Amino acid sequence: MIEAEDEKPIVSLLADDPIERPRIEAFVLALSDRVDALQDLEQEADFSRIAAHARALGDEAERHGFPLLARASARSVDAASARDAQDTRKALVALTEVARRVRLGHRGAPPPGF
Repeated sequence: MIEAEDEKPIVSLLADDPIERPRIEAFVLALSDRVDALQDLEQEADFSRIAAHARALGDEAERHGFPLLARASARSVDAASARDAQDTRKALVALTEVARRVRLGHRGAPPPGF
């Protein structure tokens, strides 16, 4: 299960970096489509593509300062690699929730210099 404070918005650890800010924004804006794609793959039981997509998402999440999202992605990779449908579904539900919180943190973040 995801760590405590499950309802709090998640803000990138790099949010204060003006160079990283546009990259973080682009990553967060694409996040819902990427999660939707993972959910579609889960419906198709395409475990190898789930693992590949979740691995790429986790790598990018880590690079953009979202370690909790990276860990949720890693759990999805592990479950999909094991070809365990039930665990994959649980991991993707958890990943979806973390992604929701990331999007909340991005939209709810104060503007630079606030």
